[in-house]
Amino acid sequence: HSRQEVQRVAEERVMLEDLNPATAYRILVSASVKDSPCEPLSIVLLTAPKRPKAPKLSTSMLSVVFDVPASIVHPASDGLNATVSTTAVVICEKEQSTSGCSTAVDLLEKAQTRNIFRSTPSTAQRVDLRLRSSKSYKFVFFTSIHHPEAINGIVHSKPTVVDFYTDCFPPQSLHLISRTKGSVTVGWTTPDYGSKAIHFEAQMVPLGPSKDPTTLTAIQQAVHKAGADFADDRVEEGSFGDLGAGGKILRALGSQHNKLAVDLFSDRLQSSVMQKVSSKIGQPALHCTFTSVSPDLLYAFRVRQTTGDLCSEWSNTLVTAPLAPPPPVTNLRVTGLTPTTIHISWVPSQLPQEGETMSYLVQARAVAPTVANSVSIAMSTAGGRGISSPPRAAPSKDKFDREEVSHTTTHELVGLTPSCQYRVIVTPVNHYGERCVDKNATLLVRTEAPPSTWR
Repeated sequence: HSRQEVQRVAEERVMLEDLNPATAYRILVSASVKDSPCEPLSIVLLTAPKRPKAPKLSTSMLSVVFDVPASIVHPASDGLNATVSTTAVVICEKEQSTSGCSTAVDLLEKAQTRNIFRSTPSTAQRVDLRLRSSKSYKFVFFTSIHHPEAINGIVHSKPTVVDFYTDCFPPQSLHLISRTKGSVTVGWTTPDYGSKAIHFEAQMVPLGPSKDPTTLTAIQQAVHKAGADFADDRVEEGSFGDLGAGGKILRALGSQHNKLAVDLFSDRLQSSVMQKVSSKIGQPALHCTFTSVSPDLLYAFRVRQTTGDLCSEWSNTLVTAPLAPPPPVTNLRVTGLTPTTIHISWVPSQLPQEGETMSYLVQARAVAPTVANSVSIAMSTAGGRGISSPPRAAPSKDKFDREEVSHTTTHELVGLTPSCQYRVIVTPVNHYGERCVDKNATLLVRTEAPPSTWR
């Protein structure tokens, strides 16, 4: 800014060399004739900035974050204050071809307004972009200098271009949405983003009868093999009781490179069912419904994203069965007893899937005692004097004295008759109101005798 230079030339053109980059220069042109009446010509010219270095691109799947530095004002003693700023441009090659573009102006013309990011005074700007999968992008960075009096207006540096390609990432969090006797609906999420349709392929294969031990053994072997082949993958085990059998089973299996998915699906491709799903971001959650399924079979599900001829890795694998009447509870037992109450607990054989509920119908019916039992009850009531009361009449076998619903695995029957024998039945009821059709857990229990008041 402080450089001053005088050149005497006879030509109409002059070359000024060794100037500083990104600088505003005032140039005075006057006639060399003494006492010339011509006013000196004053012009301001800008020199181009140097090509900038590309900022660090922080990437996470389809998210890219980078910083655009703040604009800087270069002050000068004669008022030649020039502003230097940085511009970032993001261009998707599939939407705009950059072939033949070599200057910053050429690339600016190809970019959409929403993908142009400029410096702001005093503060750097952080840009956080969500890109589309399986796309080729160009990140363009250039520096500009501006002065309101400059005859060459705004001067840009040569652009720095960074090529960036996004992978096709697999869908995430494959989960069960709902199930009935004849259908299973699964849902998932995607890291992809955009206004255009996103395409998926969802696949289902039958694994075998849900209560067949060989089916469970095959899945368990696949689980252990997946854990051995991919020690770094997270193998998450859960109770297999919700599928109506014992042992351990993977609920959501593996990760992007899922050996288990290969083992489960590779030998059953001929019996697999494939569905194509298209959806846009902002529409209802991504999901797919498979119909014509058997409630007696276990099924494996997986999904992948498709982009033209490219496909992502498969998602995690979901193993589940269509909704069937729940199996009977186990370990039904008495945990508390008084003359008028019975407290019971049990262990469910099937846990509800996510989003589903399980309730239990507790039924109690008084059972007519035998003659021997009547005498023992009377002896207990009469203090052992042998004063017996006649046996109670047997109630109807189809009628229960109590029918109550429990949403936990414990329940208390209150207001019962002392010294009375009750048959208690616990029936599990699934999310859709279907009751267990197998033989339910039954308990025969007698309430305690009332406190003795005989003297």
